[in-house]
Amino acid sequence: MRRRDRRVLVATAITGAALLGGCSVPDGPRGDATWHLARPADVSADSTSLEVGVERAACASGRTGTVLEPEVTYETDRIIVTTYVEPLTGGVQSCQGNDVVPLTVELGEPIGERKLVDGVCLVPDAVPASLCEDDGVRWAIRTPSASAVWGLPKGEVVRPGSTSFRVDVTRTGCSGGVTGRVLEPMITYGADQIIIRTDVEPLPEGAYDCPGNEIVEKTVELSEPVGDRELVDAACVTGDAVTTTFCEDDGVRWAPR
Repeated sequence: MRRRDRRVLVATAITGAALLGGCSVPDGPRGDATWHLARPADVSADSTSLEVGVERAACASGRTGTVLEPEVTYETDRIIVTTYVEPLTGGVQSCQGNDVVPLTVELGEPIGERKLVDGVCLVPDAVPASLCEDDGVRWAIRTPSASAVWGLPKGEVVRPGSTSFRVDVTRTGCSGGVTGRVLEPMITYGADQIIIRTDVEPLPEGAYDCPGNEIVEKTVELSEPVGDRELVDAACVTGDAVTTTFCEDDGVRWAPR
């Protein structure tokens, strides 16, 4: 097994809280946090700066708080970004989901062909497994993909303040009933809509029958609350699924009341 080229640098962090408060963050214990790219489509192999949304992992009565400077570890096949927040103060905290704090992570070198990985997902039991699907990989060079549609599972509740929710994904093409692995969702944020694409890995070449494909559950993590915007399936905006029954109501999967 080859030894990884491992170099650790502390990234320059610019948070919304720091910009507003203008004060330094004291040293001391740190709280675990998870992060997601604010604009995945804007990231490329040449990127040296990341816009991310950070959320405290622990129950905190809805507060993520001040984000500390992240640690960035450079390896041969991945870049691990680990985010932390100031420790909680006070007593018992409720668990309604914490707010998302914007953060700019400056990398010391371009991403290249490496994956971007959330470091908290590499620590056993640090956060719920639902926050670390795909082993915490937040970005990777897109592999060839196939079209799929998504919908909200029965009983899934989305509110204007929601920043994550589960979706049921189904491959659109004939595939012998197999939907397969769902790739990291691509999310486009607009003033009136949030458009979400849930492509799946392509299948090996061959002939497949069409019995109806399995449903695969995926958690979608947003970098900002839904607000008063519609949630729209990107497969119903352009592509082969637009004229199918999958895209009735123009692919709007949720709308504010």
